[in-house]
Amino acid sequence: MAAVTLGGDTGRWLVALGWLAHAGWDAVHHRRDEVVPRGYAEWCGILDTALGVTMILFLLTTP
Repeated sequence: MAAVTLGGDTGRWLVALGWLAHAGWDAVHHRRDEVVPRGYAEWCGILDTALGVTMILFLLTTP
């Protein structure tokens, strides 16, 4: 909701950083081997990192 409320580039940056923060959350679950199976946490962490980095690269390269 914060990203929608803020809108524009600020909202986009918030979403990109949110994806990266979720990748960190997945890394904690992977390391502890708790809450979800390790394979799920690993897969989700890789996906979240790819999405976050892709969004950041898009934001940095688009006027």
